[in-house]
Amino acid sequence: MSDNQIRMSKRTLFLLLLLSAIFISACKKKGPDEDTTYPTITIVKPGSSISYNMFDTIHIQVSVSDDQILKTVTVGLTDLNRIPVQANVNYTPNTAQLDINIGYEITEYHLLSGFYYVMVYASDGQNDIQSARTIYIHASPIVKTGYYLFTSSASQNNVQKTDTNFASVNTVQNSGEFNGSAISNYYQRLYVGGGINQDFQAYDCSSNALKWAKQNSGAGSPYFSSCGTDGKNVFIGYNNGQLIKYDYNGGQLTSYNYPDPDYYSQHGAVAADKYIAHYQSRYVPNNKKLVVFDLSSGSAVKELSVNFTTLGVFEKSNDEVYILGNDNTGQGVVYVYTISTTSLYSPVSLSSGKIISACKIDSDILLIAMDDGNIYEYQYSTNNLISIDNGVLVTRMRYSENENYVYIASDVQLRTCQLLSNFTLHTVHTYNHSDTIRDFQVIFNK
Repeated sequence: MSDNQIRMSKRTLFLLLLLSAIFISACKKKGPDEDTTYPTITIVKPGSSISYNMFDTIHIQVSVSDDQILKTVTVGLTDLNRIPVQANVNYTPNTAQLDINIGYEITEYHLLSGFYYVMVYASDGQNDIQSARTIYIHASPIVKTGYYLFTSSASQNNVQKTDTNFASVNTVQNSGEFNGSAISNYYQRLYVGGGINQDFQAYDCSSNALKWAKQNSGAGSPYFSSCGTDGKNVFIGYNNGQLIKYDYNGGQLTSYNYPDPDYYSQHGAVAADKYIAHYQSRYVPNNKKLVVFDLSSGSAVKELSVNFTTLGVFEKSNDEVYILGNDNTGQGVVYVYTISTTSLYSPVSLSSGKIISACKIDSDILLIAMDDGNIYEYQYSTNNLISIDNGVLVTRMRYSENENYVYIASDVQLRTCQLLSNFTLHTVHTYNHSDTIRDFQVIFNK
């Protein structure tokens, strides 16, 4: 027999022995000491479908037992998919019986109104079991807590926080230029876009502390190009063409890098699973593009050359966005961009002049402030464009969906207005500041 044949015979014998061992092991009956009995969970309290408000305390009374020993027991609050919505309470009893009688406070103020589970998990090390009791939680109310005012005085730029009565709470002084702002009330973050000499900064709206920053490496040249948020995360545009999404702690999530570094992003908006951004050429002012990115991967999937700068990009539907800006001649324009077909059309012609600010009320209504002092309400469904205010040179205009108010900054004045159904803008409150208000944000508790 050759050496190769001997080696093959040994290898075959080894494999047969291995398969036999596996077969014998698989066919073994469970040993007499193996634990096959699951722990028992009895939820005494809370009762089924009891209602709670935010920050209420749930009285939880549970009895857990096992025929041998309990290794771990966990009590917590989950959604109806049994995904935890706030911190669990964990136990390692190492006994056969555990009685739990605790007060469990509802602290996750982002919870929406609806049904949830008080969930109990138990394990004896070999057998796991869970039991749930359904409760109803009423969401905490959304409350306005103040304002941020961006002002300029001589060479000093300030971000001033006020309470709801415009009494000063805190002021952050900056010698550099601002380049836009955004707010995430969900995570209590104010984002301040840096100008030529200013870092990008993120502040805690509750403590007013600087939480994180992105260094300005422009060496006297513009470094940041845009600043926007989807309500939770922040999108920062850089003049080198980068567009990066960060979480509220400054951790990088997704990079949306347009392949041509000669372009930088100006404004953008999320629509379904896409991010639509307007890009401007650094070297040829009239060269501009709309670029569509996949929201998850950051890949650029569509682009369209355009002839306008943007002042706002707003979601209209899952497949459409409104784009408002000024064309290469300085004329204000309104467009609807359809993502799936890469098509762009203008549903309405504006009066002669530039758009200086714009905001979306809902998917059908836009407010447009022109440099002739008029504020127009545009209704897409009827194609009506009607002046609802005049004689005001607007600095910044924002809509607060939480209050159904329109805020209008003009010079040192900030007006709180209500948009009525008959194309009328009703002023609810007027505040006069000591300096020119260049930008502002409205702060809510969530």
